[in-house]
Amino acid sequence: MSEEGTCIYGIIEESREKQFSLDSAIGNGISTISYKDLAAVVSSTPVTSYDRFDQSLVASELKTHQLILESIMHDHTVIPLSFGVIAKSENNVKQLLETAYVDFKDLLQEIDNKVELNVQATCYEAGILNEIVSKSDKVKRLRQEMLSASDENADRLKLEVGKAVVSALDELKGEYTNDILNTLKEIAVNSCPGKLADVNMIVNESFLVDRGLEATFDRNIDQLAEKYEDRLKFKYIGPMPPYSFASLQASVIDADTIDRARRVLSLGEQVTSIEIKNAYRKLANKCHPDKNPDDPEKLEQFKAITEAYELLVKYTQSLKFRENGGYSLNREQTEDSIIVTRRR
Repeated sequence: MSEEGTCIYGIIEESREKQFSLDSAIGNGISTISYKDLAAVVSSTPVTSYDRFDQSLVASELKTHQLILESIMHDHTVIPLSFGVIAKSENNVKQLLETAYVDFKDLLQEIDNKVELNVQATCYEAGILNEIVSKSDKVKRLRQEMLSASDENADRLKLEVGKAVVSALDELKGEYTNDILNTLKEIAVNSCPGKLADVNMIVNESFLVDRGLEATFDRNIDQLAEKYEDRLKFKYIGPMPPYSFASLQASVIDADTIDRARRVLSLGEQVTSIEIKNAYRKLANKCHPDKNPDDPEKLEQFKAITEAYELLVKYTQSLKFRENGGYSLNREQTEDSIIVTRRR
């Protein structure tokens, strides 16, 4: 029988513990666990690792996770947590809220009454090519020369036309991208670029927008879609919880993860906060990028050392008790813990 745990969806400002009445198709038993004026939105769930599940089941659970967050955001500013953050007990949830209280409060203030809107723009190349042919003087001239060129010169001119079209295409894509981003960034508080799916996609940008300006943002999207009707296809997603702007990331760490971090910093199994800090400073000083600007291996070592240090600091802060003035990093005594780190 699976051990029962607590799935954490997000963090809101709420001093009272409450039950949410959501559409039954989304989820039942959604409630809060509070600490001071913060609350975690949670539900009971078996403690498990989704790595072992079929991808279709994971996708279904992820969709439910997103729908719950989108329902909560109607009445609350919410810090969305990553899918699959499961605490072993309610005490672990309260401990998370206590140790990351200041970070959560700061982030809630940053995203208060704001939503995420995602905009994607993909080229209709046929429409853009028509614009190039009609407007590019160089392409017009080369095409005209081809009409009276010898066979020998025709092949050369075809290559030149091809190069001129590619150059003009890249230039136009750049102009379209700048126009779209400049227009929308005027309304947004912040923006975050996403990965472009293919060579025809020129924009995949998430925007953090005040709720009061959402209608203005919508109108600007409509105007851009009309302006580029025969050249660009727009996809507009939102409003969503500010996933891209939640700079805090909660994750469950286990004995293996803590032990790897301990070994990266060459620490023993019983440590103090000062020993963790001194070990980090000593190792970081040796491979700091400023001292090794042309050594990518040293840079990777520096990143690993920094990540190990931050993880151990967060882990020790999550422990309520110290042993003999220090912390035990012994594998058998290491507790599973939820820590909060800043995304890089």
